[in-house]
Amino acid sequence: MDFLFKGNLFDITENDIKNYCKKKCEYYDTLSKEYSPRYNELYSKVTRNIVRKEYSSKGSEIHRGFYCPSPVQDVVIGNCKWGRLLKNKGNFSSNGFEYGFDEKDRLIFARCDEIDNIEFIEYKDNYSIGYGFNISESKPELVKISECFYDDFGRIILYIFGFCQLYKFGELKYEQFQYNESGIYIDHLVDYGYGIVSYDSYIFQHNKNGYLSSFDIANLIDKEKEDDKERHFVKLKRKV
Repeated sequence: MDFLFKGNLFDITENDIKNYCKKKCEYYDTLSKEYSPRYNELYSKVTRNIVRKEYSSKGSEIHRGFYCPSPVQDVVIGNCKWGRLLKNKGNFSSNGFEYGFDEKDRLIFARCDEIDNIEFIEYKDNYSIGYGFNISESKPELVKISECFYDDFGRIILYIFGFCQLYKFGELKYEQFQYNESGIYIDHLVDYGYGIVSYDSYIFQHNKNGYLSSFDIANLIDKEKEDDKERHFVKLKRKV
């Protein structure tokens, strides 16, 4: 596992972040060449291992909707919501997700018709990788790759999401999480797009019942950038 943020954060530079993201995009380009032609193989392999399904409404503006790997992305980024799980399939619509789980109750399949996307998710130890295909054309195209790393307690500690345009990966979202005794403590978030990078750290507070209550935004790398002095309050009821 190759963390971007480690040790003294001030030891890392913006160029370090750009180089990391560029190399990760190049790695995803290599994976794309290998997995793009394997849509039918992945579909068959994954769907035959589905033992139960769930459905959600809305959530198409965020990766995997209700089961977005990031536990706080919808908290710190505006205009994106998880959506909600449905009690019956009858209320399912195109802007929601169809989810498939294997016998170990792991999410292995996610489909959203509104964005013409099907994702297949594979697991190995404390790691998962998702291959997201655009199915709007006659030949499905691999346009998204995501990686998740977990600690021994099952908590996500690193989430990377890459997006492809014109057959080349050039956009990346990186989230690295730290935890304390209350729960999630810091989310280091990087947005990278074709050589342009932005980054901030979100520092969370919890209430006495263990739910997220608020967060501060800080730039822990660029000493010259003025931190956001405003405390942001969490309206969602979430324990993480």
